[in-house]
Amino acid sequence: MWEIDQLSEDQLHEVFSVNRRELRAPGFPEPEPDSDGVRRWPADRVWQWLAAARPQAAAVVPLRYWPRGEAVYQGAREIKDGVAQDWSVDEVVLRVAWSTVEAFASGGVAAAALELSPAVSRVIKVRHDFGLRGPSLWVHEESGHRIEGDKTVWPELALVLGGRAPYWPYRLRDLAAMQAWRPGDPPAVVSAQIEAPDPVPLLRLATTIPTSDTAHAVLVTLAQHSQHRTNTGVAHTIEMITDDPNMSPWVELAATNLPVPEPDDLDEVVLRDGWLTIAARTDTLGHQVMAEVLKSGDNAGLPYTAAEYVDPSTGLGRQWASRLRPTRPYAGFEILYGHLDPAAKDTITDHLTDPATDAPAVRLTSGKLLAAVPHRLPTTSPLVAVTLDTPIWVRLADGTVHLAPRRDYPGISWGYAGAGTNTLALLIARLLDDITAPAADGFHGGGPGLEKLLQNAGDGTTFTRAELEAARGGQV
Repeated sequence: MWEIDQLSEDQLHEVFSVNRRELRAPGFPEPEPDSDGVRRWPADRVWQWLAAARPQAAAVVPLRYWPRGEAVYQGAREIKDGVAQDWSVDEVVLRVAWSTVEAFASGGVAAAALELSPAVSRVIKVRHDFGLRGPSLWVHEESGHRIEGDKTVWPELALVLGGRAPYWPYRLRDLAAMQAWRPGDPPAVVSAQIEAPDPVPLLRLATTIPTSDTAHAVLVTLAQHSQHRTNTGVAHTIEMITDDPNMSPWVELAATNLPVPEPDDLDEVVLRDGWLTIAARTDTLGHQVMAEVLKSGDNAGLPYTAAEYVDPSTGLGRQWASRLRPTRPYAGFEILYGHLDPAAKDTITDHLTDPATDAPAVRLTSGKLLAAVPHRLPTTSPLVAVTLDTPIWVRLADGTVHLAPRRDYPGISWGYAGAGTNTLALLIARLLDDITAPAADGFHGGGPGLEKLLQNAGDGTTFTRAELEAARGGQV
């Protein structure tokens, strides 16, 4: 499969654009007849002749026809969103581009590699995914566009580079390590690069907090989890490459990960208290930490992640809004900023807080409120009623009303047989037993009685505790 191609005269013209006159040129390789008497030329020797006669033409020939094991490493250079490595094959430059950003953001890496000097006609981009025998490759022309018809595969690159091609796992593509690397070096030991949450702001904030505080424990543990999670992903990639008999013969591992021990999970009370403290901070570093955590999706410990629009002019919305108080923007407001439509003209006029839950809210130019929804209610007063509106409200025995606790996922709803209704049934069942119970995190467990009651409910319906208990007990 990977033997050097022996090309006929027609194939020479198709692959190398060689004409009959050039077949007789001084130094042109001599052919050998095959078993059928057809004259055939070794592709690698013809490529070398072409490299000396017309190097620009040789540069665009697919790798499968290049000579093998004669590449000379020229080094690595930084480019936008990546690193480019050059080899020289008979003075023709072979350039390989490596992305240091996520796959969806790596579209300009090949074009950036093409801007380097010396100019090249082709760039081979190493993709984030894998084929049967190694990492997937795309070949890009000098305009930066991918050449759809060029199906270059990893073993072809490996053969040109000497039999095995160096591979830098994603998140181990450290510029300094890649610049220092030379063929034959053992794998560089690299600490995996983390996208989100970035541990730097987390640890910077942690250094300002006493080590005995729950917020310090939360920040340090999250930074450790972030590093460990990334490291585990890299380790799985390395294991796949080195253990797969189809890949391992063609891949030289250029970097390996620095082991990271898995941190212990924090007690739930410590986690909640720590995040409440961080969410209440008004400094810029607190805001940055909250934004990083939201970007990562690692938000299980946050006091709130969902948001609801509230009309403060009618009904329970008016009652709830009457207790809001003006406040300075604190870190928890980052959650609301993420729910605002950046293209909307409905901008913030006031920053508010709910003193009953410490959850943030903002008043908009439309007059509506956008409020963070707590994951749980910090109260001992039992549930007395639930109102199915937009949003859903819960009323307590002490007369206060609250947004029904929920997470950003799964959502809660009513009026149909489905996941949202079932999740609301689970939430209500929990709140009937314990008003401080966390928001529902699944679709089952509320019981068929509550589910049926909610499926048949209409907008604006209020159910008393007695009605909810009866439905849960199968009495409705």
